[in-house]
Amino acid sequence: MSMKRCNWWKLGWLAVLLVCMAASTQAAASSAVETRRSFEVADIERTRRVTVHIYIPTSVTRRSSILVVMHGNGRNAENYHKVWQPIASANGAILVTPEFSKDDWPRSRHYHQGNIQTVRNATKLRNVWSFTAMEKAVEIAAGVAGVSGKKFYLYGHSAGAQFVHRYVMVTGGGRLILAVAANAGWYSWPSETKAYPYGVAPIENHRWDWKTVFRTDLTILVGMNDNDPDAKSLRRSAKVMFQGKHRLARGTGFFPSARALADASGTAFHWRFATVPDVGHSNRDMAKAAARILFKR
Repeated sequence: MSMKRCNWWKLGWLAVLLVCMAASTQAAASSAVETRRSFEVADIERTRRVTVHIYIPTSVTRRSSILVVMHGNGRNAENYHKVWQPIASANGAILVTPEFSKDDWPRSRHYHQGNIQTVRNATKLRNVWSFTAMEKAVEIAAGVAGVSGKKFYLYGHSAGAQFVHRYVMVTGGGRLILAVAANAGWYSWPSETKAYPYGVAPIENHRWDWKTVFRTDLTILVGMNDNDPDAKSLRRSAKVMFQGKHRLARGTGFFPSARALADASGTAFHWRFATVPDVGHSNRDMAKAAARILFKR
């Protein structure tokens, strides 16, 4: 065989190998599972539906963790889901993005305040809370992916951050590995003289468990440029303006107030506070910093 024919033979096999490798890579990428499941919450007012967006990376094993992402008040769950898919893949986590639509969860009290009270402040049964619906979404995703789902990571941005920090404060967050509340518009202030959701005064048939709450690994995360006092969706009612003129100020003030309540309650305080430079009110830009906190990278 001539040298010229030998080189062509080698090149031919190299081309075949490259084609096979490309096909294998494409097959692996396509084997990542994207699915949606829906269920109803039997609310005492009405039946409310939740759609669960689930993404299962190819690297998932039976020991993989679940990452739950809570969308903002725009209820744009699919956008959040797309932003967080590469992060879930890089960390081998099952991504779960519950969708609380305006049709079924129209007001802030229904979604990011937990749906725990009626308009007359009576406490609802726990099985109708939006907090409980999120936990049910985790159970559905765990069944689809074949993992335990007993513990999970939790992230929320904007209204989703309101949901996250209230979920921790109301339930204790006992099932959480780590949680990040990013750029919340306002908070349930750690004041026992202000009624929920503005504060943490006693709630009918509910006990605040501060020892469990402050033991949870929760990070209050705020973008340094999220400092517009005239932001379109920022709540500016008299009941919240004492928290600060914008999201940066409110987050900065909320954290030491929470620490003060922990000290007054005689309990350990495991929460953390962090800022992200050069970032405003953007889930996409906050996601990178939040991922480093969640997965400790």
